[in-house]
Amino acid sequence: VRAMYDYKAKRENELSFVKDSIIINVKKHDDGWWQGDLGINKRLKFPSNFVE
Repeated sequence: VRAMYDYKAKRENELSFVKDSIIINVKKHDDGWWQGDLGINKRLKFPSNFVE
């Protein structure tokens, strides 16, 4: 998925990214938080409404 906005992690288990980052290995959850990584093979949580 591609980030539409910057996101700064608020917790240790969250993923920080900047607009247009490509997030891979995405696992979707129904609670609005998905998991994925930026190529570091450590899947972290991020808000699904920040990506497309």
